[in-house]
Amino acid sequence: MFSVKLIASLAMMVSAVAAQGDPEALVPQNAGKPTKSWTQWTPKPTYALEDLPDQYMGGSNRVPNQTETQSGWNRCARNKWNQQSKCQTAWLNSLEDWCIWGPPDGGDIGSTERVAVAYCTTNKHGTRLIPDGTIKGAHFLQTANYVQISGVGDFTTIGIPDGDAGGEMDPHGADDLSNPIGGVLFTTANPASNGESWFVSEWTNFMSYNQFCMRACWGNNAAKHCEHIYDVMGCRWNMPSERGYTADVFESCEGEVAPFQGIYGDSTFRQGEAVTPEAHPPAPSSNCQPISTISHGLLIATSSSSSTPSSFATSTATATSSGGQGGGATTTPGSAATSQGATSGAGSLSIAPLSAIAAIVLGAFLL
Repeated sequence: MFSVKLIASLAMMVSAVAAQGDPEALVPQNAGKPTKSWTQWTPKPTYALEDLPDQYMGGSNRVPNQTETQSGWNRCARNKWNQQSKCQTAWLNSLEDWCIWGPPDGGDIGSTERVAVAYCTTNKHGTRLIPDGTIKGAHFLQTANYVQISGVGDFTTIGIPDGDAGGEMDPHGADDLSNPIGGVLFTTANPASNGESWFVSEWTNFMSYNQFCMRACWGNNAAKHCEHIYDVMGCRWNMPSERGYTADVFESCEGEVAPFQGIYGDSTFRQGEAVTPEAHPPAPSSNCQPISTISHGLLIATSSSSSTPSSFATSTATATSSGGQGGGATTTPGSAATSQGATSGAGSLSIAPLSAIAAIVLGAFLL
């Protein structure tokens, strides 16, 4: 018969191991693949997944005289996960398989966008996991020219401070190195790829403490559908949706292509103008398929955040400029800076992966 002390130790070990994830995801899967030639402010090179360099913004892709370097890696362990992973390759595939960018060690989006890492809904990609219970609602939309995910949640569980109105990340940034530096996105949802991984050259991700949206674009108008100059306008303005920011809604829909952001007939809105126009109405959607929730069953997180269910339902994070809404409050074009929530949210994070199982096992032996 095992001793109570031994059983308790085993239970603690189960919880600790589960909290960390797979050790393989803690290191880059370096293959020494070369970077392609690239000149700043010209179209960036694309890669097949198997040909990704160790760092997308490493080697010849570095801009001369740049002091900032890529903090993570792009060749990530497949079918593994770890909450300390520095994988900077994200995915946007389906309602149950997608990633967002978040702080590696806690902190507001404006202070961490350059070093953000991928947090995903599945353990397939060698990234960190979005803890179960974080996502309160998610709406996946497939169109002919782009795919997007939008929703609400409690992102204090990945270290975004409570109340942080957030900002925008994209493959450009103020210096064209991307935000995060070297961050790349793949999708299997581009119809032209026939379900295979496809490198996304134009994408945009808005994040705040309680709201998110990400869009991956392709085709001749990819840059216009994934416009990145409206970085203080937030999710609801850039990616309006009928049900995309509603708690307790988890659904995958087909949709028509929305109008370009900021284009109104013959007029183009410029961020910072005296009058901010209303967002375009959401494009019609159809063939919506609901599910009950999104869960990977590997990591549960609770937070001491003061966020309440009503904040998830209304998603009313206030941006720092007129017209801004949660998931996009910034102060300079091309940079998602915000002064809200400047203190790290890491301290409010309490990871409890499978600890309930460990407790049950312990309790059973003590009976």
